Amino acid sequence: MGLGMGEIIIILFLLFGVIWVIFAAFYFLAKYLTVIGGKACPHCAEKIKKDAIVCRYCHLDVTGVQLETKTSRGLFK
Repeated sequence: MGLGMGEIIIILFLLFGVIWVIFAAFYFLAKYLTVIGGKACPHCAEKIKKDAIVCRYCHLDVTGVQLETKTSRGLFK
């Protein structure tokens, strides 16, 4: 016989659970990879890319301001 309604619901929950876990893993991996080697915005303190010209969060210019990187704070000494 075919699958019952309960079995279909269980399969769908399992399938969406696996898809959600994969999505969450890629989301957090992408988020942390952009932070590695990055810098903190001097205006809003959010992590931005090292070569950024404009902060993607506060949209302010970060080129003329002395930027603080992780190594300049002495975290890796």
